[in-house]
Amino acid sequence: MSYNIFFDESGKIDRQNSEYSYYGCMGIAKLNSEKIKTKLSSLSDNRELHFQKFNLYSLDKYLEILNQVLKNASFNIYMVENKRALEVSDTLGLSATELRELLYIKTPERLIYGLLRKCRSYRNVNIFIDQCDEYNNYDIESKLKYQLNAQSYMVSYVSLS
Repeated sequence: MSYNIFFDESGKIDRQNSEYSYYGCMGIAKLNSEKIKTKLSSLSDNRELHFQKFNLYSLDKYLEILNQVLKNASFNIYMVENKRALEVSDTLGLSATELRELLYIKTPERLIYGLLRKCRSYRNVNIFIDQCDEYNNYDIESKLKYQLNAQSYMVSYVSLS
C-alpha cells in the first residue's frame, strides 16, 4: 500500500515583511488521494484549489473537498516567528540565508518523519514538494530521501512538483 505526503511552505524567514513562516505537510493513503483528486477534477477545471481565488459561488465545492481531505488525511505543521528566529541565528553567528537553508533542510524532514511514525503499514512512500528554487539549490530532494531511508522508511519517490 502506498502513502503520499505533500509538503509546502509559506513566508520566507529572511523577508522582513513576514511575521511568521509556515511549513506543513499532509499525509494521505494514495487510494484516498486519488479519490479526492478525481472529485476535485469533477468539481473544477483546475488541479488545485487556491484560497486566493475563493469566492462565495464556489463555497460548496471548497467545503466538499475540504471535508474529504479532513476525513482522510493527517497533518503536521510548524510555524516560525521570524523575528525571534533571526535573533537566535544572529546569536549563533548565522546569516538569514544560512538559517533559511537549515530550516529548508531540517524542517521538512522532521514534519515528514512525524507523519511516517504513525504509518507503519505502508510499504511505499511518495513525497511531493512544492516547486521552489531554494529547494533545488539545497538539493532537498536527495537529502530528504537519504535521511528518511536512513531512519528505516522506504521512501521510493521524492518529487519537486
